[in-house]
Amino acid sequence: PYQHFVAAVFRAVETKRPLIRCANTGISAYIDEFGKIKSATALNEKTILTVDVKLSANPRKTFYTNYGNAFIFLCMGMLTFLIFKKW
Repeated sequence: PYQHFVAAVFRAVETKRPLIRCANTGISAYIDEFGKIKSATALNEKTILTVDVKLSANPRKTFYTNYGNAFIFLCMGMLTFLIFKKW
């Protein structure tokens, strides 16, 4: 559950959007677009979280939301080129 929660923080940052995470037995939380955890529960805690989420009519787009995994494929291509260049 902790690893899934940390991954949710990264998803909020890479998309620059607030994230509300709901989990039955894990960690439920509200994470803002900068990765700050505004409100969170403990494991197996039964509670109700009420938060005010600011949504933008025109959200900023990040490199990841525009191009997805293009950067990863570019790095993999460059690495493959460098490996075969040495041979």
